[in-house]
Amino acid sequence: VVVVSSDKDLMQLIRPGVRLHDPLKDRPIGEEQVFEKFGVAPTKLADLLALTGDTSDNVPGIPGVGPKTAAELLGAYGDLETLLARAAEIKQPKRRETLTDPESVKLIRLSKQLVELVRNVPLETQLDDLGLHEPDAKKLVAFLQAFVFTMLSALFINAAIHKH
Repeated sequence: VVVVSSDKDLMQLIRPGVRLHDPLKDRPIGEEQVFEKFGVAPTKLADLLALTGDTSDNVPGIPGVGPKTAAELLGAYGDLETLLARAAEIKQPKRRETLTDPESVKLIRLSKQLVELVRNVPLETQLDDLGLHEPDAKKLVAFLQAFVFTMLSALFINAAIHKH
């Protein structure tokens, strides 16, 4: 599966058999690229963004924790819930104070809800029906003409004529 997007939130979907293609930079993005950029695996990206926040999506995160610190903490503790459960063990007083403060913890959990992708959405269409297939020529031409895609419509009609 290839997801075509430059949205970093969708990097959470990357796993074996699923990768992203960034159309703005025209490059593939796999687990390696996510780790290079953020210092965590795609499965930990929501945890990292919950700590750092994301200004482009108005996700607050917590003050004083940037991407490097968040990646370091997640590397040491494994995941966000373990980090929060063991935050009292953190040696740096400021970090420990922030990660044990009930208001900060509430903000972190809210931030995670905001950035974590929902993966259990019911799908009314059968998965096999979503694969690539030849378009219905009449419907496609009608659509292209209805929305005044004159050149595309002409190209498709021309291609269809030469195909037969």
